[in-house]
Amino acid sequence: MKKKQLTKIIKAGAAVLLAGALCGCSVKFGTKKQPKPNKVVAHATGGDNIEDMNITYERFRKEYWYVLAKSDIHDDTNLDEYMDAQCKAQRGKAIQYLINEQVIMTKAKELGVFELTAEEQAEVDKDYEEMVAAEIQAQADAVVTEMTLAAIEEANSNGTEIALPELSDEEKEALGKERFEKNLEECGMTYDDLKWWAQTSRIADKVYDSVVADVTQADIDAEYAALLAEAKEFYNDSISNFFQVGYGDVWLPDDARLIKHVLLGFDEETQQQIYNLRQDFKNTDANKLREEAAAALEEKTAEVQQKLDDGAKLDDIITEYTADKSGWEAYPNGYTVVPNDTRWMDEFTKGAFELENIGDRTVVVTDYGVHIMVYAGNAKVDTMEKYKDMIKTNLQNKKYSATVDSWITEYAYEIDYETLRIDDPNATASTETEG
Repeated sequence: MKKKQLTKIIKAGAAVLLAGALCGCSVKFGTKKQPKPNKVVAHATGGDNIEDMNITYERFRKEYWYVLAKSDIHDDTNLDEYMDAQCKAQRGKAIQYLINEQVIMTKAKELGVFELTAEEQAEVDKDYEEMVAAEIQAQADAVVTEMTLAAIEEANSNGTEIALPELSDEEKEALGKERFEKNLEECGMTYDDLKWWAQTSRIADKVYDSVVADVTQADIDAEYAALLAEAKEFYNDSISNFFQVGYGDVWLPDDARLIKHVLLGFDEETQQQIYNLRQDFKNTDANKLREEAAAALEEKTAEVQQKLDDGAKLDDIITEYTADKSGWEAYPNGYTVVPNDTRWMDEFTKGAFELENIGDRTVVVTDYGVHIMVYAGNAKVDTMEKYKDMIKTNLQNKKYSATVDSWITEYAYEIDYETLRIDDPNATASTETEG
């Protein structure tokens, strides 16, 4: 998946830019005279065999109008300001994609990965068939929705019962296929164009694999070592920041612990009173109130302790008694606590490290209530392979992006912005400089 997203050669999802903003709209205002199909709208000015690198309006039209047709847009003139901007952005995206595709396909031939094996072609055929089936299904659903809305509107206007359409799966598919093929015809496309799009996607994957082949395990290991060093540096600087940015998923100190607890919580009014006293720097009064509230929970505390002594399962006791339901659900293995951890109440952190052996328990009181704490185990991370995979992907993507950028720079494409009705960024920059 990462390769196809990177090369932007997935046509089935090409309408993402306009989804939501334009979906469901039907824009039909008149027609605009189109440029001749063989008109060159982008051409290379550098590199080898530049005469073979031209992008014609016919290719652009297919790329661009396929996206619009999927959003039920059949004319992109006389639009309101917002939709005009969306279509202009799509035109810019379409021509840039076509330039990228042309360059990547050319380089695929140079790298010897343009031809597909029988197995690869079979995969392409499968992807193509699934894409077409999905498109036909989407169009069929749209037709049924329109028919349903029309039936409801007619019933409301005539005061009659709603007669919803009754169609078989075969009839729905036929309607979807009819509309899909109508859209293809409108875009000047055939099924062969769709299959070619599927092929270019697979070829781009092969180019990706060829370009990133020299990313070594040593490179990955070095990046992972740097990540660990960075995590440890964050930990030494600020434990709270260390966990906040997610380094606790990368590395933990050897003495990190997993702590489970049963929280017998104070009522909300008591917690608020304690909080207010703390805010007013009346800690002595806050502590006194807290002690009184904890004393009122002594019987329940003893009840929980006795059940644990009698062999009740800790998880069952937590489920039955704890006031920290959300924490229990989020951290079923226990809270990760490290020495001098500032994320928890001081009493909680201190209590976690008073326990000597796994399975030991203690009772502490915080401003939230009475905590029956259990040393559930040593907290460890087992994410080395996960992060090495992420590092590998990142290194490969960076290598591929830099390589493709250098290829595109080599060909130095010039775009016919006027024909494509796209703002010329060079003209804009020139105007700003002159001003």
